[in-house]
Amino acid sequence: MTEKPSKDVKIQKKKAVQQTVYSFECKESVDSQPGDLAAVSKGVAGTPSCEVIPVLVPMDVDTLVPARPKTNAQMVFTRDRPGSRFSGKNSDTGASAIDIVVGRQSFKAEGKEQLVDPNFTDDAARIYISQKSDVDKNFKIKAGSVGLATGKSAIALKADGIRLIAREGIKIVTGADPKNSQGGDVNSIYGIDIIAGNQDGELEPMVKGNKILAALDQMGQHVEKLNAIVKHGFAVQAEMNAAVKDHFHYSPWYGNPSQPSDACQVKGATTSMEHLQQTQRSLTSNRQNIASWRQNCLCESGRDYILSRWNKIN
Repeated sequence: MTEKPSKDVKIQKKKAVQQTVYSFECKESVDSQPGDLAAVSKGVAGTPSCEVIPVLVPMDVDTLVPARPKTNAQMVFTRDRPGSRFSGKNSDTGASAIDIVVGRQSFKAEGKEQLVDPNFTDDAARIYISQKSDVDKNFKIKAGSVGLATGKSAIALKADGIRLIAREGIKIVTGADPKNSQGGDVNSIYGIDIIAGNQDGELEPMVKGNKILAALDQMGQHVEKLNAIVKHGFAVQAEMNAAVKDHFHYSPWYGNPSQPSDACQVKGATTSMEHLQQTQRSLTSNRQNIASWRQNCLCESGRDYILSRWNKIN
């Protein structure tokens, strides 16, 4: 079993400042300022830093903003291109894309002018918007129960950490329109998969809060009825036990009654005492526990109320 990382865990391979790689502007700055490389390589107060800035291999249709970046950040107005110029839906019409990327090649960036293609695995962080794309294939996302989106518009966000923060509500909605971006009919409702670790082998359905609340309430009613059935059976059995304990037979000698069984009287007395001290008390305690469980878990005012007061799914 994989251990869960602590909340404050930091996994860092690279040093905060790499002093052996160069951007174009920084190299010119270092060459014109003799002295300690470390003193001019950190990019203090917004000056150029000595970090490598890989250069995208452009296509004729690309518009790069900026064309010659001073940092490893760039926005590209392009066609669907998850890798080389022959990848994705690049040869299709209606496949425009906007690729916003920071940290090309990330920790694999080399200390020289490096020509690169978009790399959806190695680039540090990306917002990718495409008019037509095989987004799951391009980002190596498992199918889950929703399936793989092919040849459709897509927006993908990828980084080490993604946070969606709203000062008000957040909604995740599927099935909003009757047709998709390619003009095809949306004939079914697609669900929402939350796939931790990109492992979809054990995906299970979410539960509906109101349904499970009703189901548990009904189960509680059945348990209460079972308690009542057992209590009634106990009362009937107690009468039978009393009859057996004191029963006798008429003797063939002048019809006189015989003496009750000593064994039955002893066992009957202990059984009756056991019922009073244990069974009856346990049944009473069981009913109290059921009432407490209802109040604590099934009532909105309960400490362990099973429904969220804010978050909902359909």
